[in-house]
Amino acid sequence: MRVRRDLLLFGLLAVSALAAGGWLLSQRSGSAVEAYQGEVKARGGPGVAAPAEAFRATLCEAGRCVLVEAGGLAFLFGAGEGAAESLGDLRLVRADVDLVLVPDLDLDSVAGLPGFARAARRAGRGEPLKVNGPDGLVAVVDGANLLASADQAVRLQVGLDGVDEGLAGRIVFDSGVVAIRVFRSDDGRGRVYRVDFDDKSLVLAGCRAGPETILAAIRGARMAAGILSSGSTALARGTQRCLDVSETLDVAAQGKLAAALVVPDTAKAAHAAWRELIAARPETKAELGLGGMQVDLTGDRPVVRN
Repeated sequence: MRVRRDLLLFGLLAVSALAAGGWLLSQRSGSAVEAYQGEVKARGGPGVAAPAEAFRATLCEAGRCVLVEAGGLAFLFGAGEGAAESLGDLRLVRADVDLVLVPDLDLDSVAGLPGFARAARRAGRGEPLKVNGPDGLVAVVDGANLLASADQAVRLQVGLDGVDEGLAGRIVFDSGVVAIRVFRSDDGRGRVYRVDFDDKSLVLAGCRAGPETILAAIRGARMAAGILSSGSTALARGTQRCLDVSETLDVAAQGKLAAALVVPDTAKAAHAAWRELIAARPETKAELGLGGMQVDLTGDRPVVRN
């Protein structure tokens, strides 16, 4: 069941008023892609764990989310409306997701939290799901829990940041093999996450991330790939809250990312134009990120799969 955006917003506002003094009131696909999605759907049942040596990230078709699998563990980056349905279509709903990483508190990043909590429960999860995100996340999680279910097993919990390590960010997860660091923007509203495994890194940036924060996350990574959200003043003037695509490509070039997917915030009808914008900068090694696409860091060098 899809969650109505207005209902979720109402829930978030109501809980925020009680728990945070009204904090939320101030926040007011191509044939190749279809072929890849068909291949994913043919792999087997939902929630099949990746091999322990795998390090890959798969874009959702909808819901602004990325499922990251590394060292046998799984993480969800972003949970927009429709995230659970999109992951279900790709047979990637995992009951054993270790942490949900929320880059900001916009509805595009959190509206799908209740649906994902229910989907994880249906897939067999029996314990609360931890969520890490910006200040104000407590109110959002409380609202999502109200909408998810009265069943205590379908719960979300706030996962706290670790010790501040300065330029190295904060560690929000460390299994001893896989580590995740968060880098926070100066205004506190946007976050960039870096997943480290097997001497390689994946940088995940949402719309609120600034170039300095993305570059901070890339520093210290021996070999890095990225999935970066982006807007485009060329395609939608005056309405962008995302970093513009030109700035996003500059960051990919400056950071010397071995591979990058640039995920647009505009309608599917603009994909041809987006592809042109990105193809004009081949030195960035960036490609247009569409649903079902994957960045695979398992081998010697990151590979983008269509």
